[in-house]
Amino acid sequence: MTTTNYDIRIFTRVVVIYTSKLVVNDVVRENIDKLACSLAEAGNPTEAWRSIFIKPPHKSWSDTVVAIKTNNIAQQHTRSAVMSKMCHTLTHTLGVNPFNIHIYDACHGRNMHKKTAFEGLPKGCRVENKWGGSSTLTSIPKPWKNGTEKILFPRQQLCLIDALWASKGGPGGNPTHQPSFLAMGVLSPIVDYQVATKFRSEKMGWQPNMRMTHRMLTDFGYYERDLPYKGKIIEL
Repeated sequence: MTTTNYDIRIFTRVVVIYTSKLVVNDVVRENIDKLACSLAEAGNPTEAWRSIFIKPPHKSWSDTVVAIKTNNIAQQHTRSAVMSKMCHTLTHTLGVNPFNIHIYDACHGRNMHKKTAFEGLPKGCRVENKWGGSSTLTSIPKPWKNGTEKILFPRQQLCLIDALWASKGGPGGNPTHQPSFLAMGVLSPIVDYQVATKFRSEKMGWQPNMRMTHRMLTDFGYYERDLPYKGKIIEL
């Protein structure tokens, strides 16, 4: 599958939740692996993850710094089962050093240790109350601007939506519904648009601000006609 195909596809998986409070970790991990296999069109999870994540040139995975942006607003946070699965994938499947994994929220990370107490992470993973993230400048190599300029954002390689619970009031609200839903893609504007229109609007009945939602596509040079399957999400 080409990078372009990755950019305009989003795969979703409905997962099994047995109570309103507890997530079954093994079920979530299995479903995330299945999403990865479908996204990468791979026969097994190891092949899929090694296809999705691209190692920086001239570096080993053990020397690579990984940033995981999570949501630390209100009470609607990433669940431990989801976060620990991604961290263990990075360390055990790819070989990333857990001390090089930084879990952060660029704007709302204050007191994340207290507000989002992730469980089951590989020993050494760093949950940052404050870390550079989107506010850190990064040098870029030649020939771009002769290597003298800076870029603000690192390359995003995966976008995973944890909607095991969802908030009708948006990211600032507490969980209000339990749709048991996960979605995965590699270009966040496309994932955001699909989740806003096909999940939030069509499945949950919560109408988004469509003027702003369309900008998730148009500001990046995409339009609804560019999406495959007439813009439908691909459900497994």
